[in-house]
Amino acid sequence: MFSFLKKSNMFSKSKKLKNQVFLGFLKFLKKFRKLIY
Repeated sequence: MFSFLKKSNMFSKSKKLKNQVFLGFLKFLKKFRKLIY
């Protein structure tokens, strides 16, 4: 049971990390577009 909780916690952490990276990428794209146009 404990190992399962540990795994799910790691999974949620990686999910949050991916979301943060995705948001950062979107922000970068917006800045990049402003530079181009």
